[in-house]
Parts: sequence; C-alpha cells; structure tokens
Amino acid sequence: MERLHRLNDMYAKMILIYMIIAAPAMTAVAQGSSECNLTEPVPQTCFGVLGEPLVFYIPNKPHIKTSLKKSTDNILTLKNDTLISVNEKYKNRTIFSTNGTLKLNKATKSDSGEYSMETHNSTDGVLLHTVNIHLHILAPVSEPAVMQMCLSPKQMTVSCFCEGDEVEFILSLDDKLLIQTKANGIENNSISNVTINLAGQLMGNLTCVAQNNVSRKQNITHLTSCTAPVSKPAVSQMCLSPEQRTVSCSSEGDEVEFIFLLDDNLLIKTQPNISENHNISNFTISLHGQLLGKLMCIVRNHISREQTIIHLIRCAGNISDHCVVTVAVVGSIAILLILAVFLGIRKFQKTGIMTVNEDDAEEDVVYSDVRLKQDGRETREAPPISNQDES
Repeated sequence: MERLHRLNDMYAKMILIYMIIAAPAMTAVAQGSSECNLTEPVPQTCFGVLGEPLVFYIPNKPHIKTSLKKSTDNILTLKNDTLISVNEKYKNRTIFSTNGTLKLNKATKSDSGEYSMETHNSTDGVLLHTVNIHLHILAPVSEPAVMQMCLSPKQMTVSCFCEGDEVEFILSLDDKLLIQTKANGIENNSISNVTINLAGQLMGNLTCVAQNNVSRKQNITHLTSCTAPVSKPAVSQMCLSPEQRTVSCSSEGDEVEFIFLLDDNLLIKTQPNISENHNISNFTISLHGQLLGKLMCIVRNHISREQTIIHLIRCAGNISDHCVVTVAVVGSIAILLILAVFLGIRKFQKTGIMTVNEDDAEEDVVYSDVRLKQDGRETREAPPISNQDES
C-alpha cells in the first residue's frame, strides 16, 4: 500500500492535460448573489438566479427622488419615501416595501441587462448621483456527472459534465488540485464539460466542483486504476520423462510479472508482460524430473501481488540407458585412476631406497598382494625379497 501511495504521488506530478489549459484561480463565488444593493453610488455588477427571487435595495430618503431604469424603460420612481410610479411590465411581478426594497418574484433571462439609477434633490431637481448596474441572470449549475474511461493500463480520461450558465470546473484528486478552468461565458443553460488525461494507474477520490456566480455543486467519485489486478496463479507440473518435467504458471491481469522460487531460492524472474486487454498470461520452465522441494510462483504488477505454492514430486520411471552407461564409464575411469595411483606407489616402494634399522634386521617387509584379472587368467605378483634373503 505504501508503494501504491508513492506511485500515486509520482503519477500525479506527471499529469498531462490535453483539452483544457489551467487558468489562474478566480475570485470567490458570490454567495447570496440574488441581491443587488444600490444604496452605494458606485458602478455594480449583480447576479440573479434564473427562476428565483431577486431583491434590489434602493435608496429611500426624505427629499430624494429616485428613479430606476433599464435602457429607456423607467421601472419605478420614488419620492420622499413614497412609490410614485411602476412600469406596467413589472406591476404583476414586483413587490415594493417602504424600506426601499424592490423584489422581483421570479427572475428571467430578459431581466439581464444594463440598468441605471438616478437620484435627484426632490425640491429643486438637481441630479445628485447616477449609478450604472449590470445585471446577470444565470441558470444555476446542476450536480456534475463524472465519467472515467480507460484507454490503456497506462492512460485514462476523466470527464466532468454539468448544466448551467458560465460554468467553471475545479478537479482535484485526494484534495490535490488537478485543474481549474475559467468560466465559459455561455448563458444558454447548455451542458458544459471538462476532460483531462491522467495516468492509468492513478487511484483515489476525484472531486469535480462545478460553479458559477450564483451556485456551486460537487461530485466525489472514487477513481479506479486501469491496470487489472493479477489473479491467484494456477500452477501445474508435467513429467516428460524421468529426467525432465515442465512447470507452468498462469494468471489473469495486466502487465503480469512472474517469479519462480524453489525452496526460497530464485529460479527465474520475468519482465512484465505488457498487455492491454486483461489477457491470461502464463510462463513455463523446464526442470529435472528428479528435483524435489517447495516451488512457489509469484505473480504481480503495479497494483497487486498473488502467489501459489506446490510441492514437486519425483517423475516416475527408470533412468535412461544413456545415463546408466555414463555412470558406468565414469565409475570405471575412477577405479582405473585409483589403481594406477596404487601401482605407482608400489613401484616406487620397489625401486626406491629403503633404510632398515639394524635392530629391526630380522623383521620382514610385507607388501600388499594385488591381483588383476586379465583375459580370464589370474596373475599374482611375486612378493619382494626380504632383507634376510639378501644376506
């Protein structure tokens, strides 16, 4: 598991983004943005939620005459805390309170646009302030849908889809930022999406946040590796003869690597089998038929490891005649070598100088009696002459 976390960190640094170029972080999404405060005489941009109420806060003071216009249409006029006039288009969908609150019951796309508010002195008509307002009515974002597609064990694409206006996306894996897009600027409540290309072995919690200036939704999906884990290996042995057998190991998965051990001693280790369709991989080795012991087949890839242990049995049958002849020849050569050494020692004893102590002059020197069979006749070497015979 620790190795897997290190692998995830490594691949997170190698992420390739194909379809979207990362953008600088945007300002925080406006919260409670279905309100437009016009009491401050500065240019403003306001946002409203499509189909939701929208509230304007309008200056309402004594001796002040206030008018709110959209383009050339006068929406309402206030004078000395009193509503003087309301445009016919807004009468049935607005509520005005004496505290200066104008509420639209249900914002529509047609409410978007440029507004202006003018305040005059109610006694002499002198213009005091003019405030320009840009109003955006946006469809809120829907909960995003996330789709993962494996292109190979080493490559995947992740897409995030969402409905809404001017949608921006933020994708992160285990709280590490992958990408943040700019708002797309589209205001027709269409489906927006972002797609990124990631390493196929990444795993973790992928969070897709979809937001605009009036709403924010997110979806957390568990990202799975595109590399198929290995299955528990199946191991079989087959005797071809008393001297030869084969041992096969097979497993299902991607990029499978095989390791064979006999009594914990390494026999062979293969390179990963690069496969992109979850095929069954197998590997076969040839061993001597008389080998015994505990054979272990280990299969593994980047995300998993399995093993199976079997006990080798001796292949039945007689050892071939070739082996018997070989052993006999080797044995005969060994006997001849020993005999040659022995005879050489005896010859040395016969021809070499031997010193006998005078005290032991009466003692015979006795040598071994060696018999060789040649052509069916028995030959006996004569014993050496003792010191007494020489005297």
